[in-house]
Amino acid sequence: MTLVCAAVAGSGCKSTKPNGEPGTGTTANHPPVVSPINPIQGKVALVNSVLKYAVIDFSLGRVPQAGQTLNVYRQGQKVGELKVSEQARDGLIAADIAAGEVAVGDLVRED
Repeated sequence: MTLVCAAVAGSGCKSTKPNGEPGTGTTANHPPVVSPINPIQGKVALVNSVLKYAVIDFSLGRVPQAGQTLNVYRQGQKVGELKVSEQARDGLIAADIAAGEVAVGDLVRED
């Protein structure tokens, strides 16, 4: 019994790198992912497909600049692009639909 405990305690963990050198058992160092603290993010509140514009609600976050291009996402997939206009009131901003399909409830953000 003592011999078994000594063998287990003395075995330790040892790893090797792909080139055969002893390793530390840790994974490779990856650069940290940096995310903005207060990203530009809103939700589509209204869509006029005939005139190709949408109204986006940015009431809970930063407001984008006029002329800025934003991406539209639905269920995690990019579905369109918007170009922000100068029309704004109380956190609601109008934007031209530049590409894709935009629907009420879609997430709008800068990437």
